[in-house]
Amino acid sequence: MDIQVNVKLPDELTNLDSSTVSRDVLEQVVIEGYKNGTLGPKQVRLLLGFSNRWETEDFLRRTRALEYTVEDFNDDMETLKKLGLR
Repeated sequence: MDIQVNVKLPDELTNLDSSTVSRDVLEQVVIEGYKNGTLGPKQVRLLLGFSNRWETEDFLRRTRALEYTVEDFNDDMETLKKLGLR
């Protein structure tokens, strides 16, 4: 099942290329969905039409959706301690 979303733009913006605007809006929705955990990497890949996970990860890095936080680091350190590797 496909879902179509319509965005109404002011008349002053009618000179914009609709396909570019559509792609930009889709990418922003996907980025937010990934950041808040609604979408996983596979959904990102499918929604944006990437052929492999490397394209997906590159997109997520370029758009700063894929970030390694201090919390991630602390979790990794805790895991290493539990495994006796630190």
